[in-house]
Amino acid sequence: MFSLTRSGLSVSVAVVFEALLVIMFGAVVDRLPRRRVMLVADVVRCGLALLMVQTSTIPAIYALAFGLALAGVFYGPAYQALLPVVVPGHVLGRANALSWSAVQSSHVLGAAIGGAAVAVVGPHGAFVLNAATFLISALLLLRVPEPPATEATARPRLRTDVRHGVAFIGADPFIRRLLAVQVLAVLSVGGTGALLVVLAREQLRVDEADFGFLVAALGVGAFLGPLLFGRLVDRTDSAALIFIPYLVRGVIDAALAFLTGFWVPAALLMLYGINTSTGGIAYTTLLQRRIPAGYRGRVFSAFTMVWQTGRIASLALAGLLVDVLSIQAVYVGAGVLLVAAGLLGLSALSLAASPTPTDPDGPVD
Repeated sequence: MFSLTRSGLSVSVAVVFEALLVIMFGAVVDRLPRRRVMLVADVVRCGLALLMVQTSTIPAIYALAFGLALAGVFYGPAYQALLPVVVPGHVLGRANALSWSAVQSSHVLGAAIGGAAVAVVGPHGAFVLNAATFLISALLLLRVPEPPATEATARPRLRTDVRHGVAFIGADPFIRRLLAVQVLAVLSVGGTGALLVVLAREQLRVDEADFGFLVAALGVGAFLGPLLFGRLVDRTDSAALIFIPYLVRGVIDAALAFLTGFWVPAALLMLYGINTSTGGIAYTTLLQRRIPAGYRGRVFSAFTMVWQTGRIASLALAGLLVDVLSIQAVYVGAGVLLVAAGLLGLSALSLAASPTPTDPDGPVD
């Protein structure tokens, strides 16, 4: 946008427009049965993946990829909003832990299966396989019990729902603080995740094989976190489980900036992964419990927008810092941001016990 207009205002307007658009998607999710939204999103993604097989032009491929991403924007908030409706509250943390583990496993297995599929049946066959996974997901969703319908009431206009969503976020001091914490966190992790390969080469001085094992250690930690601490999330409602992992991860990032070799960084990255998944489960569970059912789609969409926008900004900033200063500066700066995020969150623990703002437009399940 800036390269086309040379205007900082135009970039700001684009970001604000994106934010409102994402919250509007969340408002749509809040107006409709969540399971139905997920079903439609899966069927749409199945069809778009099959169309990829028949497409050869770059513009069409980009259009289909955009459609796949757009369907995912609806699916994610609907899933987060539906889970606390179909899962008993006393096991919600464990349900989120299983969900996190499934996602981590799918990332690892999906990449391996996708690569093998391309090698065996070619890219077209791989897209057919991808389409089949969405179809299987839709069929499995048919087995999820439909939440009981609430009494039909007149819904306000979509723009009114969007305004209510923004007002709800603004009226909840804990949600506002959690958004600020998320901004600090994503400005840290967006860059360090992408530049881990630079750290491995320039600071840790490991070869490509060892770098692969470092990434694997991070993934193993992320997988172990839910298994080790999923029950703990159900036993306590303390928001400290969200913020303490930020402190641990910040210290690890700063330490990695000064270490060399393989074993100690590998152990630290595994610990980093454990804290990432544990904090993520606690964060998701707390939001699901705190936010009224009728607002979950809009609030989760807002958090997704903040995360994705911040990740892009983090990548740009980290790339600039590594060229101007060093990879050490990137990781030390990232560590400072994560520690600041953790301290900011811990200073707001009393806000987590504050009452949730009144829900003016009622729940939609």
